[in-house]
Amino acid sequence: MAAIQQFISSAKARPPKLVRDYLSPTNSHLLSTLLADVLPPQCYPYPPPPQGAQLPHFGKPLPLGHHLVYFPLQSRPSELSPDGADMDHAPGAPYVRRMWAGGKMTFLEGWEDLLRLDGRAAVGSEGVSDARVVERGGDSGMVVVDLKRGYEVDGKLAIEEVRRLVFLKGEGAKRAPMFAKEKPDYSVSLTPSPALLFSFSALTYNAHRIHIDPEYAASESHRAMLVHGPFSVVLLLTVVNSRLAPGESVQTFDYRNFRPLYVGEELTVCVRRKEGAKEGGKGSWDVWIQGVDGGISVRGTVTTGFGEGPKL
Repeated sequence: MAAIQQFISSAKARPPKLVRDYLSPTNSHLLSTLLADVLPPQCYPYPPPPQGAQLPHFGKPLPLGHHLVYFPLQSRPSELSPDGADMDHAPGAPYVRRMWAGGKMTFLEGWEDLLRLDGRAAVGSEGVSDARVVERGGDSGMVVVDLKRGYEVDGKLAIEEVRRLVFLKGEGAKRAPMFAKEKPDYSVSLTPSPALLFSFSALTYNAHRIHIDPEYAASESHRAMLVHGPFSVVLLLTVVNSRLAPGESVQTFDYRNFRPLYVGEELTVCVRRKEGAKEGGKGSWDVWIQGVDGGISVRGTVTTGFGEGPKL
């Protein structure tokens, strides 16, 4: 336990990492190409162009959620944990099973004008804002690590993000499936393929083996490779964004991950408006992803509002 407390103290004291990137349209275009294989055209603002044509994104605002394919932590393979993920996040034995438990994103006013795909320089930052041990007896204990991220251009913050990671001793408690009581206003079903998972791992510079190595996934008692938490976030934001009224924009997205989603198994992205946004006020949406059995794997709340929108 002394080693775990040392990890917590050093992680919280460590200064944030800075990741510098250029907002080229290439990464966003590649993500669009992945989404075009699984989402209907009406869900996406910038459809992929014909092969060989000019990239359509240049100079346009970064699509909602696409910051997740920029600003990767630039660790060498030799600096990663045995599971292929970032060593700085991992408390070490016996807390060795990593899970993305949820998070929150806040899109600040004017973020679309700051994050334009014209090759401008941008900076991402990531630091541990909190870390703590949660003991529940036996193999059900965990270490909870909260990562605080920010994305800015010319010193102006565009997006704030918190990611919650959980590190378990063992498999953790088995959750009974939860089922949505309400019907979605709109839903999209898709089946992620191994090629999709591999491509998203490559695009995000993510070597976490649970997404690309079926034998490793099986060693952690999973029946198949897991769909990435960030990809689930991109799906939810992309689908809900396609249903907003003209001039309405996402302001916050708060979500929790309850159960894994697996490669080769159908999932359904669902959105339902709870309250309509009005001029000067906020609206809200329930958003969730159902697994192949209909149980909820990811659930969140999106708040929206009206603004001037990006300057085109």
